[in-house]
Amino acid sequence: DGDIAALGDYLTGLPDLVLLVNNAGFGTRGTFTEVPLARTLDMIRVHVIASVALSRAALAGMEPRGRGAIINVSSIAGFFPSTGGATYGATKAYLTAFSEALAAEVKDKGIKVQALCPGFTATEFHDVGDYQGFDRGQIPAPLWMPASDVVTASLAALGGDGVVVVPGARYKAIVAAAHGPFGGRIRGAARALRQRWRGGVR
Repeated sequence: DGDIAALGDYLTGLPDLVLLVNNAGFGTRGTFTEVPLARTLDMIRVHVIASVALSRAALAGMEPRGRGAIINVSSIAGFFPSTGGATYGATKAYLTAFSEALAAEVKDKGIKVQALCPGFTATEFHDVGDYQGFDRGQIPAPLWMPASDVVTASLAALGGDGVVVVPGARYKAIVAAAHGPFGGRIRGAARALRQRWRGGVR
């Protein structure tokens, strides 16, 4: 909490901040009652409390200057709640909803807000914490996106009016199909894939 406050003060004091990317995050493996409560609360602090506090700090300078952008890195997981990732999916859903509401509040002030919702991304995410030893081969290769492609999609979308950005044609199709007439089946398949990823199925 002290680090969040200190970083917020630093952002507020910057005279030329034009872009804030709330990208910090981590995952856990196991059901809600299997993951230690302290770890669950840490996830809420990192994904939600830090992102909200730092967004507020950044806007303190962006609004008077009439320009700037905030990218909150959410996840496609926020669209598909599943076992083995109850808190992760919930925090990402919060980030998406928060970003949409905040974007509406600041759209006439020259400021953009984006909820970036990637799928499986090739980063060090699965090399640390609870995912040490994770086998990426469990996930079909076409579903992995290079981090550079995710960043490119995010920055390109900042020039438009969209708030929720889902990088990659495959993931766009998955999200779109989940809200169509066969959405129940699509959501079920996505949940099964996420459970395999998170080790939630035993």
